[in-house]
Amino acid sequence: MKQVKNAKKIKKQKKQKMQVQKASQPLPDENKNNGQEDQSAIENYEVSFLDPEEGDYDEICDNGQEIQEYDDHQGAIGHFNIAIQIDPNNSYAYYLKSVSLEKLNFLEKALVHVNKALSIDPSDEDSLTLKSQILEKLNLQGKDVKVKEKMSAKIFKKGLNLMEKDQFQEAINSFDQLIKINPNNYQAYVEKGNALFYLLEFHEACNCANKAIQIDPNQEAAYILLGISLSELSHTQQAIDSFHKVMYINPKNFEAQYHLGCLLNKEQKFHDANYYLDRALSLISDNPLVYLEKGFSLFGMKKYEQSIQCYKEALALNPSQDLQEKLLMGKGQSLYSINYYEESLKCYENVVQINPNNDQAYFQIGFVLQHLNGFNKSLEYFQIALRLQPDNQTYQNYIDYVLDRQKLTKKPQQKSRNTKYKKGLKQKFKRIAKK
Repeated sequence: MKQVKNAKKIKKQKKQKMQVQKASQPLPDENKNNGQEDQSAIENYEVSFLDPEEGDYDEICDNGQEIQEYDDHQGAIGHFNIAIQIDPNNSYAYYLKSVSLEKLNFLEKALVHVNKALSIDPSDEDSLTLKSQILEKLNLQGKDVKVKEKMSAKIFKKGLNLMEKDQFQEAINSFDQLIKINPNNYQAYVEKGNALFYLLEFHEACNCANKAIQIDPNQEAAYILLGISLSELSHTQQAIDSFHKVMYINPKNFEAQYHLGCLLNKEQKFHDANYYLDRALSLISDNPLVYLEKGFSLFGMKKYEQSIQCYKEALALNPSQDLQEKLLMGKGQSLYSINYYEESLKCYENVVQINPNNDQAYFQIGFVLQHLNGFNKSLEYFQIALRLQPDNQTYQNYIDYVLDRQKLTKKPQQKSRNTKYKKGLKQKFKRIAKK
């Protein structure tokens, strides 16, 4: 689960302020349920069987009004548009058209046409009343959208704060609340998916990522979430495709390069992993997590000196205590591989100082001591490692091995003492016999 923990650290480096801004994306306006192109098509619709050159203005308006009463507003607007062509200086068709547009909730377009009617007849009471109704609706909708946006930003920030405290289930509840307010908020789905990822609910995290992608097909964070979740589900090729999709959208996306490098390391494709980790470092050169993964890939390529250098550079960046342990363990392993036993031992001893409960470090100390004339002393460290991890069979096997070796080395010494003792007795008996 190394990549799970590292993914969490990478994500926590994002600034909450930027995320809150994303969460405050405009909410779906009820006045925009139909696309702008659809609204324009309806607004400019004309009835094909009517001829402006031959039609009667009043008759066409009356017919349009009858159609309007059956809620066929597109057909009614088609009649009113013909009437406007016949007499563009008559306010009545503009007024009737604005009535249909208002019924369709195309409020801004309705306001344009009722204003046109009033510019022709400023005292028309019906037009004045309709304009007042439209303005009231627009004002209420505007206030409603602003309230929802403010509420959304507050809930989103609360969810992020809960994530920072590792209260992932509570964070999910917040993001669900946000989704109810605005089902098209892709950021809510992404962050909910991140919380599910940390809870190891990888299938559900994938579902959230896919939902966010449906809302915004160019959302990089959603593809990152999808990629790391698929990786944990061992859907390797699909995960690789997700990371490549991010790089297609944004070739300078750091997370895509980093996570792809981690995945390729896990697949033991060390050369490819190293390539993407180098690209990640070219984007952000002071991230110790990338150096850690690059150290792994170089070790896998048996480039031990370069691996050691990688770990040194990462340690110089003052990483967290947890990360220091991993870097020192990796450095110690690389040093051991080139027979630098004393330097390797120093790394593992530093790990124990940082974390006295690191069983692997005690085991490695015992292992290295066997190459430094400390064979018998290694038993002590193997036993400490086993106390920390009682079910580890490898530790038990090494303890048994050392104990067996100790028995073998002690038996010859016992025989030697017995032989000397027997020789002494024989000589004593001989002297007694002579007497």
